Amino acid sequence: MSHLLTAIHTGLLRSKVLSLVDANVNGRVRSSQKDFQRISERLEEIEALLPDAERKHGDSMAVQVWLDDLKTVASEADDAIEEFSYEVHLHPMEIQQPKRDKVRSIFSSNKHDSFPNEIAQRIRNISSELGRIYKEAKKIGLVTIEITNEYDEFDPSKMNSEILGRVNDVSGVVDLLVNEGNEELSTVGLLGEPGSGKTILAQLAYTNAEVKKCFTIRLWVSVFMDFTEERLLNKIVQSLHEFKSPYKMRKKEEAIKLLQDNMQKIKFLLVLDDVWIEDREKWERMRQCLLKVGGSRGSKILMTTHNDNVISTVKVSSTYHLGESLTEQDSWDLFKLQALKNGGEVESLDEVECRRMVNRFGGMPMPIKALANLVFGNKDEELSSIMSRFNCLPSLMLKLCFSYCCIFPKNKAIEKDSLIQLWMAQGFLQPPKGNILKMEDVGNKYFNILLQNSLLTELTFDGYNNIKTCKMHKLAHGFVSDLLKNYFMNIGKGSTCGEASSAVHLSVIVGSSVELINMLDVVSPKLRTLYIKGAINEDVLSKFSYIHVLILDDYAIEELPASIVKLKHLRCIDIFWTRVHRLPDSITKLHKLETLRLASWSKLPRNLESLTNLRHLYVKDCLMQRDYDPVEGIGSLVNLQTLSYFVVGQEERCRIEELGPLEQLQGKLKILRLENVKNGEEAKQANLLAKKKIQCLMFEWGVERKEINDEDVLEGLKPNTNLRGLTIVNYKGSKFPTWMVSASNSLLLHNIVKIKLWNCSECETIPSLGHLRHLRIVEIFEMHNVKRIGEEFYGYSSLNDISLSSGGYQVFHSLRKLHIHDMENLVEWSSVPSDNSVAFPCLEQLTVNKCNKLTCLPDMSGLECLEELVITECKMLAHLPELDDLVSLQKLRLTDDHSLEWIPDVPEGLCTLEILRCRKLEELPRGLKWCRSLEAVQISDCPLFELDDLDLITTLKILTVGDFDQDLDEFPFPRPQTMDYFVSLEKLGLYGWPTLTFLPEQIQYLPSLTELTIWDYGALEALPEWLGDIQSLGTLKLCFCDNLKYLPSAEAMARLTNLIVLKIDNCLLLEERCARGSGPEWYKIAHIPNIILDHL
Repeated sequence: MSHLLTAIHTGLLRSKVLSLVDANVNGRVRSSQKDFQRISERLEEIEALLPDAERKHGDSMAVQVWLDDLKTVASEADDAIEEFSYEVHLHPMEIQQPKRDKVRSIFSSNKHDSFPNEIAQRIRNISSELGRIYKEAKKIGLVTIEITNEYDEFDPSKMNSEILGRVNDVSGVVDLLVNEGNEELSTVGLLGEPGSGKTILAQLAYTNAEVKKCFTIRLWVSVFMDFTEERLLNKIVQSLHEFKSPYKMRKKEEAIKLLQDNMQKIKFLLVLDDVWIEDREKWERMRQCLLKVGGSRGSKILMTTHNDNVISTVKVSSTYHLGESLTEQDSWDLFKLQALKNGGEVESLDEVECRRMVNRFGGMPMPIKALANLVFGNKDEELSSIMSRFNCLPSLMLKLCFSYCCIFPKNKAIEKDSLIQLWMAQGFLQPPKGNILKMEDVGNKYFNILLQNSLLTELTFDGYNNIKTCKMHKLAHGFVSDLLKNYFMNIGKGSTCGEASSAVHLSVIVGSSVELINMLDVVSPKLRTLYIKGAINEDVLSKFSYIHVLILDDYAIEELPASIVKLKHLRCIDIFWTRVHRLPDSITKLHKLETLRLASWSKLPRNLESLTNLRHLYVKDCLMQRDYDPVEGIGSLVNLQTLSYFVVGQEERCRIEELGPLEQLQGKLKILRLENVKNGEEAKQANLLAKKKIQCLMFEWGVERKEINDEDVLEGLKPNTNLRGLTIVNYKGSKFPTWMVSASNSLLLHNIVKIKLWNCSECETIPSLGHLRHLRIVEIFEMHNVKRIGEEFYGYSSLNDISLSSGGYQVFHSLRKLHIHDMENLVEWSSVPSDNSVAFPCLEQLTVNKCNKLTCLPDMSGLECLEELVITECKMLAHLPELDDLVSLQKLRLTDDHSLEWIPDVPEGLCTLEILRCRKLEELPRGLKWCRSLEAVQISDCPLFELDDLDLITTLKILTVGDFDQDLDEFPFPRPQTMDYFVSLEKLGLYGWPTLTFLPEQIQYLPSLTELTIWDYGALEALPEWLGDIQSLGTLKLCFCDNLKYLPSAEAMARLTNLIVLKIDNCLLLEERCARGSGPEWYKIAHIPNIILDHL
């Protein structure tokens, strides 16, 4: 393990040194850059010795001592470089000032600058020490082994022959390669979203018979970040000769000469997979190198990328856009194929549920494969397999990123974005020299590699199919924790710190601040990560001045210790799961801070703009909390990529124009208090149209205001065409902006997935949405002026690309969820106008709530995918449309529909039926007896109902009934002779009324009953003795039975041998009699493991 820790220390150190070599600095700082250059070169030489040291350290004490010495020097060097880096960030204006005489150097001889001078001397000493260590290595016989530690190149022998929905795509790419032009060396671009299958498509083209025939030599190189001429040329040489590591690197000219000898005047195809370069000069230099190889005319480069800028930089001759995702059927076939590879049998799963999970990924191949690996991966997988996958990870930094996950408790869900930001804070994500990639791009690539290797599992997704959380593989957590136990430590409550004195990244779970102090007393002050779950006190942090990451995770924490200002190297503060609502102003002195994850926005510090390195500002999403204060100077944070909220103020430097300079914003952005925007011209200064990486926008106005200019303002907030989510709240305009409703702007929202309109109370029509092909969720709340939903909603004016062969149209092509709430004047909802048209072909969930004037719903005969139908508080709705064609319907819920007189036949696949407070209904839906999947029924407060039809349903497992006509003397439970039909019933709930004095005796004949709940039996005084005969009963709940005093006898209660839960809620008389140890009924229940008395 010692050699691995040493490699980690030296690798991280060199990464940081290289970033300072490239820094834009002047004066004495620039003179130190020469030292950094020497350090970098020496570290590279030493790293080349580490593979030999790894082989010899077990047998040589001298090598072991050398490794320990190197680790110590590297650790000291890391501290010095941290200090140097801090000074660079502390004095950016002084460092970048071109004229020395206008500002003193940060390394001047002034007495106040003694500390920076000390750092400069430490840097020089490091260079000397590394020179000494290199000489020592040579003395003990260590030799240089140069290894290309790269990603595994594509091996055609491992290629899967299945195309799965990409037949046309393969043909398109092959056509561009084989038939397009005869230039000296042209480039074809393959552009697609991450995870869309670009690499697989390129592999399919690479192995295509026509391509093999056309190109004498075919080469494959995985590029990623490593776009340097020398490295790429060497990777091409490797591909040409199929060299495997170890491989000795060649100089550029030597590599070109070797390629010339093998490829001159030969037609070749070079695939450059996963290219990120945006530097045109660098690309041209690389292209000139390839031209020197001298291949014949017609040679081509196929370049895959997800970045439009790469296509522009390279000036490709043609581009293939991998636009459409896999169809749902192709997605399902891919899932089955991947399952088969893992030895799984899809037939053993619930296909409906499995398909739903697969469809959530929107046809993106990578997460579909990951799901199949998770479901069908070898459950008895040997640790050796995990270790092998870990050891085969292609770079030290990637191994380090994965290992970092073990600071979280085993089986904890880890947020993807947060994890990448933690890697970034530790310096694990430095792009290669000269590469313009952002650290977050590197992190996303690393994450995907770990996902592809099934080291990260159990993914969850947000509403846009983005990965939200993951878990570290359980076996890997233990393996890595043991492998690097002196580097990463995870200490539980009540544990001792053991060897924590050498820990670099530490997580602790504590019960008190005293316990925390005792735990941390032995911990090294050089700690880089501190994750505390539990209490914290004022003084515990000041010791750890080198911390990069501080995570506090406990709702008992209400304020940050003032000592946090001493942690000057902090890059990330995560207090998301605390109750800290105010940050100290001193936090703005933490100049290296990159990520802030906050529990609340309400009290951010003044002078926030001094945090010039801030890249991510998260605030917990709380719909109930809207008392946010505007923050001055957000526009100065030009590196900001994540901004959860922007609160518009009226004062200077708080206005919406502050969003204008934030060109890197991405993800989700909520803009609040739009009533403070004067007009549309001012709104345009936010420049949302140019912010192409923003996925989701929320526009919110205050509820109470005097002046209304909402239409003009919303018109000026025109978003970019990549937008996937749009929410509009408290909009008081009478119409929506042209960019939402005009046919000429129909493509602006063509990528939209989710639309929410909340309290747009002055609008008289719902905007046209039916033409939006990717729209999956629509939620409409409180549009009180809308009286009719008709043709305009279906978007006929924009239906030009989704026509059907029958001559009609398909509207709401991809919609899965439609929720319509609280539209108090809505009277009519019309069906799609044309008989040949199809509406909502994929709709899974329909909810209509609080539409009190609605008299009719549209025809539902085409809703073959509808799984859940909820109609609540539609008091004028007397009839429902025919339901028997809803072949996928699983849940039907009808609540407070006071005029509803009749329910049509329900489909056979219905699983859950809920009918509450429908007081004109006299009978259950017809055809229930044919519903062989019906397991749960709830019927309450329907006074005209009779329950006789229930005895025809033999599959029931859950039944909740009651609150019938209160003039009845007894509960109308089904007849005793029908109890045989209820053999499967497991849970029974009975809603009574104040006059009921006894329970239905039929209950005792339910052989499978495990849970019984009794509500509101107002006159019931004693539970019957026969209750003790229900020996399967495990849970008994008694609620709001005001006069209940007595349980069955002790003998009867003793017969309930499976009873483990007794809950008594708002039965005050019985609760008093069951008081623990003293009540007269206590002796009857003392043996029950879990007793819950709500008022005692």
